[in-house]
Amino acid sequence: MPTINSILVVDNNPVVTEFMRELLEGEGFTVRTAGTGVTALELFRQQTSDLVFVDRIMPEIDGDELCRLLRAEPNGAQVWLVMVSAIAAEDPEGPVLELVDAHIAKAPFATLRKVVLEVIDGLTAGRAAEYRNRVLGASDLYQREVTRELLQSKRYLETYLETTPNGVIELNTEGVVVLANANAHRLLGRDPGMLVAHRLTDVFPAGDLGERVWTLLAELGREPRNLGEDGSVQIDGRYLSLTGVSLEGVNPGPSLVLISDITAQHERGLRAERLVAEKQRLLREVQHRVRNNLSIISGMLQLQAAGAESSEVAEALGEADGRVRSVLKIYEVLYGAADYQDVELTSFVSELCRELAAFFDQRIGSFEWQTPDEPVRVPVKTALPLGLIVNELVTNAQKYALSARGDGRLRVTLAHDPDGRLSLAVGDNGPGLPEAVLRGEGQGFGLELVRMEVAQIGAELEIDCDRGTVFTIRLPR
Repeated sequence: MPTINSILVVDNNPVVTEFMRELLEGEGFTVRTAGTGVTALELFRQQTSDLVFVDRIMPEIDGDELCRLLRAEPNGAQVWLVMVSAIAAEDPEGPVLELVDAHIAKAPFATLRKVVLEVIDGLTAGRAAEYRNRVLGASDLYQREVTRELLQSKRYLETYLETTPNGVIELNTEGVVVLANANAHRLLGRDPGMLVAHRLTDVFPAGDLGERVWTLLAELGREPRNLGEDGSVQIDGRYLSLTGVSLEGVNPGPSLVLISDITAQHERGLRAERLVAEKQRLLREVQHRVRNNLSIISGMLQLQAAGAESSEVAEALGEADGRVRSVLKIYEVLYGAADYQDVELTSFVSELCRELAAFFDQRIGSFEWQTPDEPVRVPVKTALPLGLIVNELVTNAQKYALSARGDGRLRVTLAHDPDGRLSLAVGDNGPGLPEAVLRGEGQGFGLELVRMEVAQIGAELEIDCDRGTVFTIRLPR
């Protein structure tokens, strides 16, 4: 049978570790002690011990988990493991009972001394089978209800940790992993024993990801902090989200890190992005074709107007061409923008007025337009009627109010009213409108179209004929 020379004693109670040291060194054994499971693993990995005495209830890594980790070590299968705990008598069916070679109740020192030496003699003599599934030295203990409740709570927590789909990692003040459930190992692609007692920052690949995890841990406080929600944390083909929080609200201090597998959500997001990109491509193609078709229609109207036999026909065709060009301008703006839902109205009105000024050439003495310095965005369903309104009012002013005047002045203004409402004003210095037209009687198609477009966008139309004519369209809030 294997001989026992070196012994490791793991207990967070210094009185117990000192008692065990004196007892075992007095028997000639080489003894090392550890107050935490993390320290015990570090010592064991430095030099394997022949026998390990493990307390069950300890901070950070408890005895149950420590026994599992020790067994998973390269030489763990050949090591004698003995659990020493007062809880042994109150929980004789502990979860690691089959992993350990003996289970000793932490009785008074006189009884404990006797049982510890008996177990060592029995293990070296090959009588390990006698200690299986038994709790030695329990006759001097009594069961405590509080212990039973604590054990039940501990099992509830363990059940949750092993059934939650998330990875759960607990870190101590130094950032060393002291608890990691099975899903944490799976999601991070690590075998059991490769997380606990290791620094979490050492688990992640060196470089950008490792630095970002280090930054996350360094900034933990009472409020949870997230990393990887944008799909930037990828390990072994999985996209992960890490959520960290300080358990005591201070840093450095113990903390908790939850790991969620967001691969499915991330892939759905990528598919959605591809669909949106495809939709935008199709929309751009549609806008391109509509723009080309409107350009063809505008060209045909201009050709027909140039070849018209009467001025009335040419004028009517020219008005129709103006309306087409107004719609065409909307599609040109949309085609050059990334957003097909909104139109930047400031540049749109300026470009439309610039084209109208070029079209009428010198037939208007003075044509000015004024727009806000800052961009103003409106939906396409608002911009298109406004473009038609500008075209109609400018065309009507040139046709009816200014065509016979060499000093005709026309002004288009886009501005915000004092109450914040956006308003569009088109004014001229002509003779004004007849009373009948103001009452809605005898108005031409152009003014009728303006009223229809104003009603379509829910705006208000005001007409002032005090000095010339000013049409003001106030958009709804």
